[in-house]
Amino acid sequence: MTPQRRLYRLAVVLSGVSAVLGVAREIWLVGALGLGSRADALQYVLSITYTISLLGEAVRLASLNQLRQGFHRSALVPLALGISATTLIATAVYARTAPATVPPWWMVAAGIGGAGNLVFSALLPHFQYRAPFLPVHATTVLPNILIFGGLAAHFGGVIPGGAAGLVPLVILLFVAAPVAQLLTLGVLSRWLGEVATVPGDAIAGAQRIGLHAAGSVGSQAAQYFIRTILLQAAPGALAAFALCLRAIETARTILVDTYIATRVRSWASGQAVGPRFPLGRVLRGLPLALSVAAGAVIALLGGLRAGPYLVPIAVVLLLGSYPAAAVRIRYYVANTVTAPTKLIAAFGGLEVGSAALVGAAALLPSAPPLLVVWMLYQLKPALALAVLERVQRRPGIPDGGTPPCAA
Repeated sequence: MTPQRRLYRLAVVLSGVSAVLGVAREIWLVGALGLGSRADALQYVLSITYTISLLGEAVRLASLNQLRQGFHRSALVPLALGISATTLIATAVYARTAPATVPPWWMVAAGIGGAGNLVFSALLPHFQYRAPFLPVHATTVLPNILIFGGLAAHFGGVIPGGAAGLVPLVILLFVAAPVAQLLTLGVLSRWLGEVATVPGDAIAGAQRIGLHAAGSVGSQAAQYFIRTILLQAAPGALAAFALCLRAIETARTILVDTYIATRVRSWASGQAVGPRFPLGRVLRGLPLALSVAAGAVIALLGGLRAGPYLVPIAVVLLLGSYPAAAVRIRYYVANTVTAPTKLIAAFGGLEVGSAALVGAAALLPSAPPLLVVWMLYQLKPALALAVLERVQRRPGIPDGGTPPCAA
């Protein structure tokens, strides 16, 4: 067994334990709050953290683009300004349409948690590139462990507050999670290795950062629209969506993000990009089109029934998870190795276009909520996969190499 394969398996085990705790946390919360107005209020507030954290994709991808140029202190001021502006705007937008039962401090705390996630996203690729892999990977699974531990302490009576204190406790735990991650990176910084840096094109780098940011703003707007639609659609619909989405993203973290983390160093060094990664080549063409069409039918039929739409939402998200995973791996390796500006611009345009489409649906008096979920989580990944297939036919744009479990 190669060292990289061994590291991948250990990381998958670590991520798996974290995932089990994350799923148990969600089930625990559903059992305590149900799928009703209290759960919707919590998920609406946590939507602020989630929406702000979406900019972390742009921050992380921009950091991957600049790995071989190193991290420069000159980037700290624009990074801080960008994080502050994103946090203030997202919190203010959600506050305008918040349920009357939501205290303002909940939303402020959720905004702070999102800002912490952005700082972590900016630093993580540099630590993955320069620090020991497993300790750095352990920081990525800390949130599930910390939040589950906090809930266990609450239900065990160690943390007082009773049923009324559960929602504010969960919000505070989501704030504490990125703080713990950043403190852990601070400890690991003493083991950062020296790497050779190369000069980069500052103008091209700034252009790529701007395109990543535009795409993330589109993602954030789409999340605001879809969560507002679900909040108004039926009691428990937003909570059901958040529960299913977290389950899908937990599985993605175990398999996809762990694979990406094991490959960042070799990708950035221009190594191990050889054979084309097969993910996404099984479901393509007609099978992909049939899958997307099936999801649309399920969304339309599921919307005819009363909420909270748990089963149809879960099915649509599952159908979209495979092309989404393929897109994520290929897009990350392209950004790490070659950072093609045209591909980044195409993805940014897709995100902005999706947000405009969902925003237009939100203006309709009877917007079909499940069809909006289908647009974002099945149709959009399918279109992104088609864009990647087209662009990656050109020479010099790789898509990830062979996974360590198959190497």
